[in-house]
Amino acid sequence: MNTSRYGSHRSGGSALVVVQPLDRRADRSSRQVDILGLEVGRASSTEDLERLIRRAGLPDLETTDLGQVEWRGQEADVWD
Repeated sequence: MNTSRYGSHRSGGSALVVVQPLDRRADRSSRQVDILGLEVGRASSTEDLERLIRRAGLPDLETTDLGQVEWRGQEADVWD
């Protein structure tokens, strides 16, 4: 797993990926995604989240792994 692009993990928890609560204010509901303590983008679906994770150099990370992905506000299947 390549984490050098983002430096050391800076969030308080042990999850590499933190998916923030759903934001319904925009035209399209989305959730902010933080990887290794840095905001990397917004996701409107599991596919969007997986794309951000791959782009961050973590292609083997499973979004269902609760030790690696922390879901805040809503469960993993809530996108709108």
